[in-house]
This record gives sequence, C-alpha cells and structure tokens, in this order.
Amino acid sequence: MGYCHYYSYDPTNPRFDSVWPKIVADTDRIIARVRNAGIRIGNCLAGNAQWAGVDFIALDGDSDDLAGPGLVIFREVPPTYWSQPRNGSISEVIKTGRRPYDLAVTAVLLRCQMLLPAAFAIYSDGAWDEEWLFGATGPFPGGLGARAVVAELFGDAPTACPFDRERALLL
Repeated sequence: MGYCHYYSYDPTNPRFDSVWPKIVADTDRIIARVRNAGIRIGNCLAGNAQWAGVDFIALDGDSDDLAGPGLVIFREVPPTYWSQPRNGSISEVIKTGRRPYDLAVTAVLLRCQMLLPAAFAIYSDGAWDEEWLFGATGPFPGGLGARAVVAELFGDAPTACPFDRERALLL
C-alpha cells in the first residue's frame, strides 16, 4: 500500500468538544511552520480556503506533483461522508508516499494524540526514531521531523513512541 499513517478518533468523547479549538489553533501554527520551511500545503476539501476551522481539518500537498491523499479530521462527521463512525470512532489511512507534506500530516496527528490521548490514536509505517524524528524524506531544512516541529512550537513532544496499532487500525 505504500508509506501510510493510520489514525482513529472519537468525536463523541466528552473532551473532544472542549479541546477542538486548541487542535484547530495548533494545526494553524503547524501549517505556518511547515510552510515557512518551504513546504507547500493545500486544502484537500474542494472549495475551502482554510486548512482548519470550526468543522474540520483538511490538508495535503499543494500541487499535482506534491499532492497526495489528504488528512481529514472532522469535528462532526457529515452524514454524507464516505467513512462513517463505528462505535463512535472514525478510522482513516493516509498514504503520503513520503511527499513533503508528510511533515504537516505527522505533526498534526502527533499533536492531536498529545491533546486527546483517550480519543485519538495513531500508528505509522514510519519509524518513531527515524521518520518521525527526521522527516519521511530525510532531514528537511533544519532537520525537521514531526517530533521537532511539535517540540519547537509547543514546548514538548513525547520521547516514548505513542503508536497504538490496535486502536489506530479500527478499520
């Protein structure tokens, strides 16, 4: 299937509503930092000018050669969305193929897991001490990986791997 990240989240979790504004604000900061590193980010939901907002987070690469499947996280899953929650949770796979926008995807996933560990699970084909530390395509300018971006912006990042295969692969 290629280089993928797996995530599962439960928007019905009692803390999800109260933490959602922080997730949106932190996603905006992550995207700004990644764009400042020269990585172009697009919005994978057609017709939307923003990456994060009241209802969703949606991002991917910003050109035909850099784009790939998008990261989508809904505050409330629309009834028309192709993947509906099971037992309150929604699970997704995003195949970034090691494209540059992988940095934004992994940093957002890591931050969500940090803010809502009981409601957000992640797993990855990338190694915690390699791709998540140095980036999926090798060191970016400044050696940026998801862990470095999160630590730089928010003052901390886990050193122990938070991957939870069973919870993240609720597909």
